[in-house]
Amino acid sequence: MSNTKQTPALANYAAKEVTPVIAAYAAWLEEQTGYKVDPLSVYLSSALRGAFQKSEGNQARIATRAAELEAETKAKAARGLAAAEAAYAKATAPKPEPKAKAVPKEAPVRATAAKPATRKAAPTKTTTTKAAQA
Repeated sequence: MSNTKQTPALANYAAKEVTPVIAAYAAWLEEQTGYKVDPLSVYLSSALRGAFQKSEGNQARIATRAAELEAETKAKAARGLAAAEAAYAKATAPKPEPKAKAVPKEAPVRATAAKPATRKAAPTKTTTTKAAQA
């Protein structure tokens, strides 16, 4: 069993000097965010971003996430289709005949107490002659 460590493939980047542009970028990040950043970390992240994007691990992550999104999209579309079909079935279903309204029973007529008959006085007619009107 060997006790030798393998050097990472991109270890040579960590040994490089930070360029003036990266130092200025690190200072700008600190000014803008208020977060103390390490200039070497800024350099490594800037220089190796492309290598990370192409890496097998990142490509596998991208493919997995794309498959998840596709499955979510298909499931959402299936739910939407099912909802549309249900709405269509409800809208086109035959309507039941309206129930006939029950005819109300006639209420029994109650006899009212007889009131004594009173005669109203007949209005008096006034006759006027044409001569009296003039």
